[in-house]
Order: sequence, then structure tokens, then C-alpha cells
Amino acid sequence: MNRSAPKLMSLILLACLLVTSGSIAIYGQSTDETEATAAKDFSIASLHLIDVPITVVGGLTVGGRYVRVNLSNPFDTTFSGDLSSGNVSLRFLPSGTTIPAGEITRISSIGPFGDQTLQIVLTSPAITKPAPNDKEVEVTFQTLHFVGGAVRTKLSGTGAFYDSTNFNQLVDKTYKALQDATASAKTPDECPFCSSFNIVVPSAAGQKTQGAGDIIINRTLSTIPIGQSFFDQINLGLKINKATEPKTDARHFELGLQFRKTFLLHQDKIRALRDALNSTSSSQVEVNSTTKGFKLASGITSNNALLIINDLQKDFFRSFYFDNGFKFEGDVNGFSIGKISNLVYEGQLQLTTVSKGIGTQEGFWNFRWLPIGVEAGYNLKNDDDKSNEKHSLARLKTGAVLSLFYKSSDPTSFLNRIEFDTEAVNRFLLRSESVFDDQTQKANLIGKGSKYWLQSDLKFMFGPKTTMGMVGIKVGFRRGSLPPVYAFNRAFNIGIVFESSTKDSSNEIKLK
Repeated sequence: MNRSAPKLMSLILLACLLVTSGSIAIYGQSTDETEATAAKDFSIASLHLIDVPITVVGGLTVGGRYVRVNLSNPFDTTFSGDLSSGNVSLRFLPSGTTIPAGEITRISSIGPFGDQTLQIVLTSPAITKPAPNDKEVEVTFQTLHFVGGAVRTKLSGTGAFYDSTNFNQLVDKTYKALQDATASAKTPDECPFCSSFNIVVPSAAGQKTQGAGDIIINRTLSTIPIGQSFFDQINLGLKINKATEPKTDARHFELGLQFRKTFLLHQDKIRALRDALNSTSSSQVEVNSTTKGFKLASGITSNNALLIINDLQKDFFRSFYFDNGFKFEGDVNGFSIGKISNLVYEGQLQLTTVSKGIGTQEGFWNFRWLPIGVEAGYNLKNDDDKSNEKHSLARLKTGAVLSLFYKSSDPTSFLNRIEFDTEAVNRFLLRSESVFDDQTQKANLIGKGSKYWLQSDLKFMFGPKTTMGMVGIKVGFRRGSLPPVYAFNRAFNIGIVFESSTKDSSNEIKLK
């Protein structure tokens, strides 16, 4: 490995110190948080247990001890045996305490929510009480028939339980479910903190194996409720892509400030749900219904807030991002990032999705499409070619990102996640810019037209997952060029990678 490797390592360590001083503290998340994914059909959408004294309000009996189960699709009422106590089992987690079938007094559908909401009424003896350390109740149907012919066996779901001590958590958890229903999967370039140090194997003959490093840092500086301003998020981003030899070195440094405007799909449903949640008091045992009924994908019309949220969770496409910002582009050469440098305005539109399951396994995929973007700016300096500096820049940009991954259902498992990401972007240079010359090792050529970048990575992430992130092994391929010098890359690499655990935008969305 040549003499540039120690400088490269120093640059990587410096960026890591910047991150550990603040960004991980901001983006750290608990290991029991789940990644937002599209809800599955023919499943249990949500459930919770209510335990309050029975009272009579306005001639109506309210309260009691029951489990409310919201299904993703209506069940088939012709199979009455599905709602017998012998077909349903309940237990508390993590203790595993089982509620005997004899303590189930009735299982029935709840109008006016159609045949998509069930209520399991329990007796009140101490035997049906959870243990002090229990956090959830699990409901399992041995067999459940859905309208349309779908049949599920051993269909299970888990949810919280509420009594007079924690009613205030009901609205907060329902808001979290709504945030998950509007969240989008993050792309590799939006990773809060990702770093890797690689051994690079050039595909060109006669070149030696060398070292390389990639660093991505993103920090959210400010977030305001969506729909209340010209932008709802301010992000600071840093990207470094550096290697030690030609054909493997993108020579890319980018530091930018981005103003993001989010346009959520199905905003009428989201506004109605937000109003229902805001009108629900902390002492209520159920979330208020929406004032307007909505036609759900299952075919029924409902104003049940939890059913509408589940209907949103089924959506694969979630939002459009309109990003505006300014960034500094620099040529990374040792410790220098300004030998060739540009100041650029960037505006782009992106269509976002959430992760969607593949079959019935633990596999998922998501997609991000950038149909159009504009980069316009000014060249600040070109020490390699003084005759071609201090001029304007204009580019059009388009691209896409595809991610496929498997994640273990057990966050403590050794092989926690397997992920494959492919990112492609093409910049069309409307004005001539400096281009790197492999012969002179300087950016003294002139070029315009299309400049593409293709990047694919296969990552094996090992557990247990921590609040700071995951460590793994990455195998990747790079082809193409990046600004500001457009040094052409064509190389395979393998190395060690560290990534933060945050994989979606659910913790960054403000709806109230």
C-alpha cells in the first residue's frame, strides 16, 4: 500500500471524531425499535388490551377488560368457529403467562367497524393479570379465514395493554404508528453515520491492490411539522470517497446544507387522523374516530383511526421530497480538499417508498427514484489548470436507488442483517468542466455531457445490534466518476463497515 494510506486513515479518523462528538448521540436509538415496513395483507394490523372498571355513561356500558384486535382485512363470518375461545390463545410477554380459554367470555366483531375489528372480552380474576415485568399481550388465532378465501394458521400479533396508570401513552403510541405509516426508507447516502475502510481490487490489468475509505455523515439540525412551512427539515451532510490509486479513487468530498420539503401522499387521511388524535384526551380508553369515513383497500368504509392507519401502512409509495441546498465540492488529495473546488446549488425531486416484504420471509426491498435534479454553481479554484477556473457550472441529474435486505427477527442474533444496495446517478454537464487526466494525474482536461456513477454494495451486518449501530463486512463495486474532478473509477472492494441503526425516517417526521 502506498504512502497515501496513512493520510487516508487520518482523514477517516478525523471524521469519526466529529461524529462521536455529537451525531451518534442525536441518532442513537434503542435496540427494541422496529424498522417501518409496509403492512401485510391478511394479518393482525394492531391490538391492545384495555383494563378499566365497568361504568355506565349515558345509558351505555363502557370499560371492562378486553382485547381489541384490528385485522388488515375483513374476516369471513361464515366460519363462526374462528371466533370460539378454543381457536384463540392469549399470553403476556415476556413472562409467557397464558390466559386460560375459560377466562374468555366472548369474541365478536365490533360495529360500526365492519368485520375487521374484533373484541375479546375477558373475566376479571387475578389469573388474567400480567406479571409486573410484562410489557405486551400476544393473541394467536389457530385458524382465521378472511374474505376472499385467504386462510392463515397460527396468526399472531402483539400489542400494549392499558389501564388507569398509562392511558396517557395511548395517543403517543398511536401517533408513533401514524409516523411509521408515513415513513420512508433511507438511502445509503442518507445514513446518519456510515464509514468503511476497504481493500480495493482494480478491474484494470497491471494495477495493485490498494486501500480506500468511505464516510457518510448526516445530521438533522431542525425539524418542524410537515405542511406548515416552505421546508420541514434542515440537514447537514458530509461525504468522503477516497482511495490511494488511480481507477479506484473518486477524489470526492462534499459538505452541504439541505432544506427539505416533504409532500406526504394521502394528506386528507393524515389530517383527519391527526385531528382525531388531538381530540383524544389522556384519560380515554380508545382513540377517537375520524369525523369522516374513508374507503379502505380492504373494501370497507371506516372511521376507525387504527384501521385507517393500517391502511396507510399498506402503501408502498409514501411521499415526495423536494430538496434545496448548497454544497461545497472538493477534490480530496491527501489532507487537501480544495485543490479543485466548487460551490453548488442543488435542487431535486425524489419519490420515496417504504420497505416492502418479499414473500412471507424476513426479506424486504425498497426503492428511491430521482426523476430530475439541477446543480448550478461556480468553480472557486483549479490549481491543476489555472486557465480553466472561476466559471459557472450547470448540470442536470437523474438517478435511482434499489435496496434489498434480510433482517433477523431476533436483534441479538450474530448475523443481524444482509443488505444489497445499488445506486445509479447520471449527471449531464450543460457547461464544460474540468476532468481528471489519468496520464498527467491532474484535472486539466475539459469535458461535458453525461458523467455517470454506479455503486453496488453487499453488506453482512453482525449483531447484537447496539444503540450506536452495527459492524459488518462490505463487498462492493464502483464504476464511473463524481465531481469535482470526474476521476474515472472501475474497481471492486472489500472491507469493514460501521453503520448507524436508523434505516427509515419515522423518527424525523413531525405531524403535530
